[in-house]
Amino acid sequence: METPFKITFQKEVRNNISNEEIINNFITNLKIKSFNSFNKTDNNLIASNNIKSFWDFNKVWKDAEKVNIEILDNTDKKKICYTLDFFGLFKDYKTALIIVPIIAFIFYSYGKFDAVLENFGVLFTFLFFLIFITGIKVIEVILLILRHRNIFRNTMKYGAGNINLYDWKKIMKNKTDKELKEIINGRSNYSDRVIIFAKKEYKKRHSENTDINLRFKSI
Repeated sequence: METPFKITFQKEVRNNISNEEIINNFITNLKIKSFNSFNKTDNNLIASNNIKSFWDFNKVWKDAEKVNIEILDNTDKKKICYTLDFFGLFKDYKTALIIVPIIAFIFYSYGKFDAVLENFGVLFTFLFFLIFITGIKVIEVILLILRHRNIFRNTMKYGAGNINLYDWKKIMKNKTDKELKEIINGRSNYSDRVIIFAKKEYKKRHSENTDINLRFKSI
């Protein structure tokens, strides 16, 4: 079912990266973030994870976070569309709206909030807790969106795994020319995303060479 609780991140990349590599990179990085359900095709991936309800510890909400990744192929470029559906975060919202006011009424009845709410009635106490729980949900959604934005950006920039945790500019700066050549030519275990840093470092050292790929064609 379509819901308004969605946000999409998009990026265009060159066609030199296969759809399979892109999808597998997202699977790896989403697994790191506790995603446990994946359904993929040649140009699409649907991923989700499950969480326990905050208000009912015996119940698990399925598909609490849901991601749909679609790859749109063009002639020389492809567009990656990463859509986050966060409707699952509101599955227990109705439960919260029932439980929280009841708890508020109990505490209010026993005078626990007299010092703060001495001039307010029960209705205003309910309203306070309604705003409070809604605020928590809003903050939760904002943090979730920022989290998935980082997943998308890091995957598109670095590929699979946590290689963004390393200072690759500094690492490549300490490499010899011979080592950089081996990395650029694919004679190492580094991913394509790391090879980009090796090419940039080599260009800095040899600025007269404008095309790294041509330089290493015959090596």
